[in-house]
Amino acid sequence: MRKSINNKWLLVVFVVLLALVVVQFSKPDGHKERSFDKELVNFTGDEIAKIVLFPKKLNGESIAIKKETGVWQIEAEGKTHKAGQNTIDGMLSSLSNLKTLSLAGNSKDRWDSFEVSDSLATRVQLFNQKSKKVADVYIGKFKFSQPRNMSTYVRLEGKKETYRVDGFLSSTFNRGVSDLRDKTITADQLANWTQLIFDYPTDSSFVLEKQDGQWMLDGVLANQNEVSSYINSVKNQSGNTLVDEPVLSGTPLFRLTINRENLAPITLKVHESAVERLLSSSENEGV
Repeated sequence: MRKSINNKWLLVVFVVLLALVVVQFSKPDGHKERSFDKELVNFTGDEIAKIVLFPKKLNGESIAIKKETGVWQIEAEGKTHKAGQNTIDGMLSSLSNLKTLSLAGNSKDRWDSFEVSDSLATRVQLFNQKSKKVADVYIGKFKFSQPRNMSTYVRLEGKKETYRVDGFLSSTFNRGVSDLRDKTITADQLANWTQLIFDYPTDSSFVLEKQDGQWMLDGVLANQNEVSSYINSVKNQSGNTLVDEPVLSGTPLFRLTINRENLAPITLKVHESAVERLLSSSENEGV
């Protein structure tokens, strides 16, 4: 009888100890799930109507980026400029559904070392169409680890924790106004192009025209591979440095008119300025 009671107590003790072991081993996993898989920011690009950017490189100055009639516009220094739409969409994509790789620190003491403090970070604020703040993120320095993995330290406004997230976010957001502006020269599909008119000095002008799917050079069959290679090199081009409201006078040195099917032509012009040659495009008027 006593042996039976002892066995029962041993069984009870074993069950209790087993339960404690299960709880003990489940805690790290649960903690890991909260710390490493935590979704820091969650939104869709379509719901964002305004971005306020405080790039580190601008030392506290802000850039406001607003969506007006479906187009992103930059407001800074009392001026409004058209933003690079793909650039802004890429910024939003990199922040949406932002999740952590690890918890880097849980106190303010290491903010400076991670460059997520007010003075060292690039800050990004996102607002929806009702002007409600959706996210407020401080982006710090990046970390490079083998094999070719890049991560960035970030923290959220009002939180003391610093997290490590995937990607090189500082290069995406630490930008000035010029970096974010639309620099489009040409952006179109080759299939739309039907005729290219080259206006050059003296008598060197010529015309490329598509006839029955073949490119003709002043009425003569052109080298199709050479034409395709040329058009591919110019069909999606962006500028580097922008010059606003340049003083352009006289006849352009060179002009390329791209006629398209059921679309307005694209006109590219090269002018000589006092210090350099400038290229203008009808796809991006005024710059």
